Amino acid sequence: RLAPRVGIPTSEGARDAQVLAIPARKCHLMTVQITYTITGLDALIAKTSNPAQLLGPPLRKGLTTSALLVEGEAKRLVPVDTGNLRRTITHKVDGSAVPLFAEVGTNATYARAVHDGRRAGAKAPPVSAIRGWASRHGIPATALFVVARAIGRKGTKGRPFLMNAFRAMHGKIDNAMATVAREIESRWAAR
Repeated sequence: RLAPRVGIPTSEGARDAQVLAIPARKCHLMTVQITYTITGLDALIAKTSNPAQLLGPPLRKGLTTSALLVEGEAKRLVPVDTGNLRRTITHKVDGSAVPLFAEVGTNATYARAVHDGRRAGAKAPPVSAIRGWASRHGIPATALFVVARAIGRKGTKGRPFLMNAFRAMHGKIDNAMATVAREIESRWAAR
């Protein structure tokens, strides 16, 4: 039996019952991790001489399909100014012989601020961080300090494009993983 879990690195803990909080990384990588718990995996591995051959290909295909679904939806949902954030959204599937997770995320330095927003009363962003955005939106350079201070005081609303993408694709991911389960059962019966 395959049971889904998804997580997003956060210092705030779990966001809802479906979300598994994964410890934040030291770098600025922002990811949603798709993992599936396989009930009875240890017993299945004990009964087969080559678990990687039995489980690996179907799990890799299912996790890749799931990651591509979330990646595509996240690219559709992400707010766009220059297109950089959308362009950096990508996925990675566990490289082990029996993959157990896939990650969808971005390495854009500002991704977490866009995704989670900024809390009111936080330190203002550096003027250099908003200079390009302000220029593209017709805000004069003389107003940058005031804009940065307002962001620090009022915060910004998050646009959780990764979590919303996962939630939107949850049903399709379940279908993909049900296909994985059927493929594993078929491989087991054929051995």
